[in-house]
Amino acid sequence: MPNIRIAQLFIFLSIMISINLFSQPTPVEVQKSKDKVIMDGKVYYIHIVKKGQTLYSISKAYNVVQSDIVAVNPDAAVTLKENMSLKIPEAAMYAGEVQLKQSDDYTYHIVEAGQTLYSIANKYHTNIEELKKCNPELEVSNIQVNQVIKIPKPKDTSRTDVIKPPVTSNHKDTSAYISHTVVLQETMYSISKKYNVSVEQIKAANASIIKDELQTGEILRIPVEKENKVLLSDSLVPRKSQKYCDSIRLSYTTRIIHVSLILPLFSDLVNENVISDDTKNDSKNDSKDKIKPDDADINPVAANFLEFYQGSLLALKKLKSEGISVSLDIYDSEKSKNKSDDLLLKPDFANSDLIIGPIFPDNVRKVAAYAKQHQVMMVSPISVKDEFVKVNPYFFQVNPPISVSLNYIVKFLAGYSQENIILIQQEGTPEEPSVKDFKEKVKNILGTNELKEFLYAFQKDMIPLLSETKKNVFIVPSTDEIFVTDLLRYLNGFYPNYQVVLMGISNWSWYNAIDIEYLHNLNFHYFAPFYIDYDDVKVKDFLLNFQSVYGFEPQKTSVYGFNYAMLGYDVFYFFVKSFSLVGNNCGQCLLDADKSSLLTKYNFVQDKITNGYINRSSTIIRFNQDYTVTKLMQLPGEK
Repeated sequence: MPNIRIAQLFIFLSIMISINLFSQPTPVEVQKSKDKVIMDGKVYYIHIVKKGQTLYSISKAYNVVQSDIVAVNPDAAVTLKENMSLKIPEAAMYAGEVQLKQSDDYTYHIVEAGQTLYSIANKYHTNIEELKKCNPELEVSNIQVNQVIKIPKPKDTSRTDVIKPPVTSNHKDTSAYISHTVVLQETMYSISKKYNVSVEQIKAANASIIKDELQTGEILRIPVEKENKVLLSDSLVPRKSQKYCDSIRLSYTTRIIHVSLILPLFSDLVNENVISDDTKNDSKNDSKDKIKPDDADINPVAANFLEFYQGSLLALKKLKSEGISVSLDIYDSEKSKNKSDDLLLKPDFANSDLIIGPIFPDNVRKVAAYAKQHQVMMVSPISVKDEFVKVNPYFFQVNPPISVSLNYIVKFLAGYSQENIILIQQEGTPEEPSVKDFKEKVKNILGTNELKEFLYAFQKDMIPLLSETKKNVFIVPSTDEIFVTDLLRYLNGFYPNYQVVLMGISNWSWYNAIDIEYLHNLNFHYFAPFYIDYDDVKVKDFLLNFQSVYGFEPQKTSVYGFNYAMLGYDVFYFFVKSFSLVGNNCGQCLLDADKSSLLTKYNFVQDKITNGYINRSSTIIRFNQDYTVTKLMQLPGEK
């Protein structure tokens, strides 16, 4: 009997598809949508039906069969309505599925193992933007082995797309600069309006421009006033469409969200009334325990994460006030591998919709493998290692690796491209891969200007590398407290005889042995994912609330720039709120929950469809010689 019903349903769908195909008026032209969404690991276009469009015309526009559309949009089998939203599965070509052929406009390339878009573009003397223009699916999904992509044939072999280095001049440069990468259809005029400068100013800063002709991928130097607020190119800020987020929200049903919070609380050393495994029900998380993390009987590591936990409870309280139901389980991982093994076997843990933690790498590795296997969202709040993100699309890394800050330094250095740039590293220490990549990017920004390198060691002299007429910009990509402390004492000796700017990747002011005066003398700039603005109304309200509930203000902070209680609040509210809106599709729509964040404007980016998400937000802070500290800007850009 069930088989008969299935057969009848199939016949009914076939008839309805036929009716749509043959009985409707001549279909209107279908414009392929550029909006895409990733759901359950698959890429879909979001298409809004227009009057006169048919299932047949839509399927042809997207190069899929009608049954594929009906499979994910059952209502489309019955009727198509104007303004109806359809999910259209992406149609990617793979070798063996299509017959390769040449044309006057394209060559077809079969992707081989180890190839990237960059290497393919170089092979065919084109650029990544052109490849994406000819293969729209590359905008949201990475190339796969055996995938077939179209390569545009050159129409004019007399010129190719190149990245031109900035041209230096003999006169003293009185302006600061930022870099801008030219995108398709941009003109000198549109770029000048974007940055509020004249076309003539751009030409003067880029002697390589001929007859106002720009090439896609070309890097321009854009002059800005030195006293103006620092600007960066929009290319640093990934842009997202809200259409697919709105579509997902409409179909998602809110329910009780099961959250597992894994922290090293060392509960055997902490007052039993404060940390309890039995926090499953919301009503049990309203405790106003007055214990302070500085109490003598609390493990120092546990003290940090006790404040993280307390901040999380304040976020839970806010979520409850917004009508979001949460079932919370607290697990104490301590620093034991066996603890992770034990909690993965707990029956309640199997119900997790969202896992926050653990903290230590060995524990993160085990829980990340579990999350990937069971397709559960996992948030790593502290770890800076990016190894866990790879090949795990359910993994979210809040504290970004060093490479993120280094990439922002590269962009920022465009304003110093004519100055004396010196990269300082510790002698005898192996160079990190991220630093090697950083050096190549800096060299591209500097063009004909030289990047100098100095390996610091005791009694080694840097003076021959210094300039008496230019700013000496020191870049120190290190978080080694002993090395940095000794180096800053040495560099401070050049003040005030030389113009100096120091750039780093962490807030060294948290290091106990560093004299803060050195940071001010050296015009220290640091790039960090977090920044506490005590003048922010949200921060003030949080501190008052925390004081009211727990009887003290949160004091535990990290060299990465976060307060543990604030991070706990941000992470818990941010991810639970996002999950309540779009479920497991949080990776595409996380920014919707960002308005209550205290430490940064979180910006999670997935570099490959098979990988997880890394927070790419960063704040640029400067220590001034008048002993003030200035927040220059936050990335992605503030409104």
